[in-house]
This record gives sequence, C-alpha cells and structure tokens, in this order.
Amino acid sequence: MADWTAEEIALADLLEDLIRVGIWNVRDWSPYSAICHAVGTTVAEASDTMRILLERRVKLVEPVVPRQRISMLLGLETSLWGKPLTTRRLAIKSKYGEERSSGDEATKATIKRRNRECKLLFARILLSEESEPMPKNRGNPPFYARPVEQGKLLRWIDGNSQIIVLSGDSGNGKSSIAAETLALVDDSITTVKVKIDAASPFGLLKSLGQYVDIGTNVELPQAKSMFCSYVRALPPRSMLLIDNASDWVLIEEMVLWSHRTIITTEEDIVPSDLDHDVIRVESAPEDVAIQIVNWFRPDVAERSAARFVEAIGRKPRIIIDCLGMFNESEMALDDMSECIQDEAARIVEIAGTGSRAVHKLYEKYFERISSQRPRAALLIAMLAHLGQPILPNLVAVLTLNNLSKTYNGEPISEAGLSAALKVLESRHLIEVEHGAIRVHSLTLRLFRPVTEQYRSNVHKAAVEGFNDHQLLHTPQNGPQPTLSTSALNWMSPLFWVAGNLSPDEVDQWQPDRIHLMLSSLRWGLVQIGEFSKFITLVRLYMRLHAEFVALRLHPREVYEWYAALYESGQITGEVAAKHLISLYNSESIMNPGQVSHVFYLQICINNKFREFLGWSRDTIRAFSMNLPEEIPSGSLRTYMHYSGRALEKMDLVRQAERQFGLMFIGFKMEPIEKISIAYRAAICAGKAGLVNRITSWLEEVQKIHDELAIEALVSNETAVLFQLSHGWLARQSAGVDWNSTVFARHRFLCAGTLQFNGGMVRESYETFVEAEALTLWLQFGTTRKISEVEGDGDRYRILSNLFGDIDEPRTANRLGLIRVISAGLRSSFSEPMLEDVRTIMSEADRFQDYRTSCQAVVVAIVICNRLEIAAEDALFEYALAGQRRKYGSVTNDDFADWIAGLISDPAALLLI
Repeated sequence: MADWTAEEIALADLLEDLIRVGIWNVRDWSPYSAICHAVGTTVAEASDTMRILLERRVKLVEPVVPRQRISMLLGLETSLWGKPLTTRRLAIKSKYGEERSSGDEATKATIKRRNRECKLLFARILLSEESEPMPKNRGNPPFYARPVEQGKLLRWIDGNSQIIVLSGDSGNGKSSIAAETLALVDDSITTVKVKIDAASPFGLLKSLGQYVDIGTNVELPQAKSMFCSYVRALPPRSMLLIDNASDWVLIEEMVLWSHRTIITTEEDIVPSDLDHDVIRVESAPEDVAIQIVNWFRPDVAERSAARFVEAIGRKPRIIIDCLGMFNESEMALDDMSECIQDEAARIVEIAGTGSRAVHKLYEKYFERISSQRPRAALLIAMLAHLGQPILPNLVAVLTLNNLSKTYNGEPISEAGLSAALKVLESRHLIEVEHGAIRVHSLTLRLFRPVTEQYRSNVHKAAVEGFNDHQLLHTPQNGPQPTLSTSALNWMSPLFWVAGNLSPDEVDQWQPDRIHLMLSSLRWGLVQIGEFSKFITLVRLYMRLHAEFVALRLHPREVYEWYAALYESGQITGEVAAKHLISLYNSESIMNPGQVSHVFYLQICINNKFREFLGWSRDTIRAFSMNLPEEIPSGSLRTYMHYSGRALEKMDLVRQAERQFGLMFIGFKMEPIEKISIAYRAAICAGKAGLVNRITSWLEEVQKIHDELAIEALVSNETAVLFQLSHGWLARQSAGVDWNSTVFARHRFLCAGTLQFNGGMVRESYETFVEAEALTLWLQFGTTRKISEVEGDGDRYRILSNLFGDIDEPRTANRLGLIRVISAGLRSSFSEPMLEDVRTIMSEADRFQDYRTSCQAVVVAIVICNRLEIAAEDALFEYALAGQRRKYGSVTNDDFADWIAGLISDPAALLLI
C-alpha cells in the first residue's frame, strides 16, 4: 500500500482506541468526533447509527480478507457483537493465524501487523470521497401553476388542431407546463396521453421503449416506425407530447403519424408550411419564481426572494440550480444576489437573444466542489463538455474512467462514481435514471465556460472510451460496417465532441484517433437515420479544418466524404467526379471494394452503365479464374453487388435478380447482409413483375429471422429495402386494387423518407417518383378521391419539395414524363405534349435509361392515337423490344392487346 498520510494515521489510531473500548461500550462519542464525521453521523446520533454506518463503510474494503479482518476487529460480525477485543483477536488468529507462521510469537507479530494495515486501509476509505455522507434530498420542487401558458394550451387541447409548439429559452419551464397541463386532461377511452423525450437519439430510443417492445437490437429508425404504428392505432383524441425537441428530422415521422402532438423546443422547428400553433413561453412570473425560492428556503424574507429572482431573470431552472448548489448555511440569499449584481456576471445577457454568460454562482460552486469532491467536479466537467441532456451510463462510466486517470492517475471506482452522482443529484443538478444520467441543457450550458480547462481532456477521454473498449463491431464479410447497439449510444456524444474540437486539438491529436471518430460517426449516423448531421460535420471540417482534411486525414475517409456529399445531393456530379478521380489516383486509397464503388459512382454520374457492366463482367471473370484463394470473397461480392445495381439501373431487372440470387446462395455472409441481398433480389423481381419471385425472396428473409430470432436486427439500409420490397409487391396490383395501390404508395413514401434521412437523397428522389406515379393514378385513374388516402399527406408534401436542385437527369426525365401524362389526363393530350415526350425519349436514350425511354415511346404511341396521327413503326418495334427485355417472351398479340388497353385507359401509362 502507498505511504499513509498523517490524517490517515491519526484516524487509524482513533479506530484502534475505539476497537479496544468496543463501539457498544461508548457512552460519550465526543472523543471520536472524527470517526463520526467520516461515517456521516453526529456525536449526538452516533450511539444509534454508528454500527450501521460502519457496516456500510466496511463493505467498501477490498479485497475480501482485509474486509473480514476489519469487520472482526470492530466486532461487526454477528457472532462477535459485544465481545471483548481479546475474543475478536482470537477469532482472527483462528481464521488467519496458522497461515502466517508456525510459532505463537511470530503469529502474534504477523496478526498485529496485518491488523494495523487493515485499520490504516479502513481509515483511508473513511476519509475518501466514496464514503462521505450524501446531503439529504427531499425530492424535486413541485410545479407551480402558469395560468397564462396553461390556459392557452388547454384551449388548444379543446380544439381540433394537430400540432402545437411550446417554444422559449431553455429553463423557462416549457416541459413542466406541457406535462402538468396534459395531466389535467382526463384519461378516457377516446384520449390516450403519450410522452417521449427527444433530447437525443439515445433518450428518444429509451422513451419509445416504454410503449413498444424494442428489445436490445432495435435501432432508432425501426423503433420510430414501430412507435408510429402504435400511435396511429390510438383513439383519435389521443395526444403525443414530444419533449425537448431540437431536430425536426428526428421527430418528423412521429409527428406526421400522431393524431395530435405537443412539442417543446427552444425554437420553432416545425416547417413553416406545416400548419401548427405556437405558444411562446417566457420566464416565470415573479410570484411563481418566489414560490420556488420559498420551497428551498421557507423562512427567507420576501424582499430577499424578489431581489434574487430578478437578478437571475426569473428562470425556474436556474433558481433550482442555484438554490440546490447552496443551502442557507453555505450562502445566504442576499449574498447570492450580491454575487450576481455586477453587470458583467448577469446570468442572461439581453432578453430574447438566448445567449448565456458565465454566472458567478456556478463558478463558485464548481470551485468549492473541486476542492471538496473532486470526482463530482470531474463528473460536472464531463457532462458539460459531452453536451448531452441524457447521457447513457455506459458512455459516462467509460469516459469518466479515462478522465479520472488523467487527473488522478487511477480509474474511478464504482463506489466513487455512485458517490459523485449522489452529490450532484442531491443538489438537484442531475437526475439518475435506469441506464442514463439526465441533466438540463441550460445547466450544461452554464457549466461549460466554468469548466473550460477540462474541455480537451473530456474530448480525449470520450474518444478513448469508445476506442479502447472496442465497441465498434465491423462484420468480417460485409462491405458496409455496422455498429453494435451499444456503440450507437456513443453517436450523439461523439458528434458533439467532433463538432466542438478546436483547431489546436485537431492539430495535436493523432490522425488515427480523429479518423476513427469520424468514420464511426459516418456509419452510426446512417444507422440511426441522422445522416444530415454527418454532412453538417463534413462541411464544418472542410471549412474550419481544411489543412487537416487535405494533409492528415486518411484519403479513404476523404473519398467517403465526397461520395456521401454526392449521394446526399450536396455537390454536383461534376464536382464529385473531379474529386473521386483525384482520390482514385492516390496509391494509398483503394481496397477492391472501394474500386468498384468509385467506378459505380462514376457511371452513375456519367450515366455510362454499359461500360460499367463490361468492366464488371471482366473483373468478376478474372476473380473466378485467377488465384481465387488470394482474393477476399468480400471483394468479389462487392463487385457483384454493384454490378447488380448497374443492371437494375439499366432496367435489366431479371438479370439483376439472378445476380443477387447468385450472391445470396454463393457467399457466406452475416445475417443482416444476407437479408439486404434478399431484399434487393425481391425489388428487382418486383420491377420485372415476377410476383412469385418477390414472395419467395421475402420468405427467405423470414427464414433468417426465424432461424436466428433476429426480428429486430435491422439497419437503416435494411429498413429502406424492407419498405421498397413490400412496396413493389403491392405495386403488382396497382391500378387494379385500390388498397394495394395506396399501400404501395405508402411503402414508397416511407422508404423515400428513410433514404433522405439516411443521406441517400438521390435514391430518395427516385423512390419519390415511384410514389408520385401512384399518387397521380389515384388522382386520375379511379373514381375514388385521393382525399380518401389517410396518413401520408404530410410526408408526400414534404418529400415533393426536396429535390428541385438535384442534378439527377434520369430521375428528372421520368418525373417530367409522368407529369406530362397527368397533364394530358387533366385536360387532353396535345401536339406540344407529344414533342415534350419525344424530347424525354431522346434524353432517356442518351442517359441509358431504358425504362423511361420505353415508357416515353408507349406514351408517344397513345398520344399519336388520341391526336389521330400515325405513329412510326420504329416506336412499336422499340416498345416491343423493351417489353421482351423486361418480361421475357412477349407475343405480338399480347403486345397489341397491351397497347390497346393503354389507349382505352391512358391513366395506366403512369404504372408502366
């Protein structure tokens, strides 16, 4: 054991005396006041509490032998209660003495030395932070009515509007107003109240688990989908409270599916074109603020309370923080007011700006706790600089452990963490929940500048916590890494860290450490459907850390950035091609999988799918012929994957389905990748009109789920593919069955939303066009009104406004074509429309888009018939060749019947 301090030796001597006397024999505890203070009792109460408190502290002694020995010495073991010291020493000798030496004198000396060591060890534990008593916490202050805001909210509840937002500065009481007002509404069979917390993806997933069974493997996109099904089935007057929202994308799907929604947020995040009401929540009225003060300090003078609440801006959260940090004996209320009277130390600068200044009271509290409870101070600093209102325990423990090593030279014990949490919880600064630590965002904001000197070390501790414990799980055989559920809990804290690294930190850190963080965020944010955050991060680094990106970040990661920027529509194909070619020419960048991805992206940009297929066939043939044992199967599979995607792009969907089928059968893959391949095969079968094949592939997916019991194992990619495959299955009956058409449209809109949120904006555009074709058929191809379609209106409207500036000529051509068709259905077909169709036909040929080209040819034939213009024979020949390429054997008679059906029902043109 390390050298003992004078304080520890003195307390060990006092313990020696207490052991000699016996704790049951002490009548006056004054001589033992140091022990009383150490165990958390007073001299007056020691006779009643000392034994229990000592038993609690003994449990902290490690390892077990010293723990048993000190328990015997103190007489705490049941058989030794009230026994004299000699009896207790004999008990120790009989249990441990014979192991030490063979002679009585030697045994006595050994026992004496061991007993002394135990007393010193116990003295150290009594003096440590872990064993200090916690201040008593009598719970949180009650809610005091806010009649103005509550009255407005109750009037909204009595009405029929769908969405209302409570906005205002953090700490003004929005969450309490919403929750307490909702509690006033009577529960009934027509009204169910649901509350979720959207402060972070982790907090949202945790609160969704209260209402749907998400198990341990469900990721956020799937959990939100399950929750949407749950709220959709609730009675029509039911209400959803989404608390602490800051990201519209995170909550959009749930808002659109809910019957009625109350949202609390600092700023109104709901799109302006979505009808909603807003209640602005300002600081609490003076009488409410004074009631909160009186709960903490019931005897304070009203004048002092009024002065204090005005000094801090009448914000309920700050009142609770400050009066929790300092009780009456630690700082009088007038002294607190004096402390913050100086204009430079005002807690809020100018009303309405939302900016915060350093508050002297927070600074004073942190100075005091740093000297008295250093581990609690480290906990505050960590929470402040991870920026999470709800922090998973796993992240907190691993980060604080690394932080403690930095400042104390050793990891924090479980007891030390528990003690630190209790300190802050007793001061109303945090709430400890099952699996998480909750802290108000305003509290974090105000402690952040106070703890600035800890910032860089907190950032390092978090990244090391993620890295050292190997929470990242990458499939051995998959081209796309997948993070484990526990690793996904790190995404929000890591995103905060990555976005707040200073230029100095970026320059000083090892590039590999930053590379791991950024690549993990790229994968993880896709999985939780928040890829837009990663794009924000990429743009931030390219602007603020351009030198690091250019010279020190691994070229493979830079390549992924530009690929992501292109896929998300943030840069044009021309810009993407320039950077991708430059990076491809870098010798250090490419593995075989990235080579195929680069080529695939380039053919998507340049629309040269034939060239890609020729290259891909040659490459796959070389793989199969030349030294296959030296070529990773994952690389060959990646080539085949992108080759299948290219076949699908060219509308060679039967060949694409066969290619994915070969992959499914021929390669050993992890379940989640096997599921993705089966879904892709099902989608291609759907585009080819092979209903039985779609069903067969979906059955293969179900077999994997059933065999491995992984019904919840899904990523954002597989969630998209699930929606698309079921959409194409329902699409087979589109135009015949109303419900199937509506269902297919719904699936495509869901898939498009997931794609957009996952960063695949170009693919989302393509999926939206499939939904748009069905939307227009529902409008013009049936006698039923499209207003009868429920639930997807907002999702459709939002998606329809997202793609105006994206350079996707193939998708734009197809969208233009179906809108020409709808214009003809709305009024009548005309010669200018025919010219538009011929232009689209030519453009589709140029971009090797055979599906749009064939559809345009058929539309031209129908328009010619309507205008009584003779269509060229070449149009019929081209259309027949397209049908045969897609469906295999098509007779001339079958083709003629098909054309005749389209002429008699031109709305069916939308469904080609």
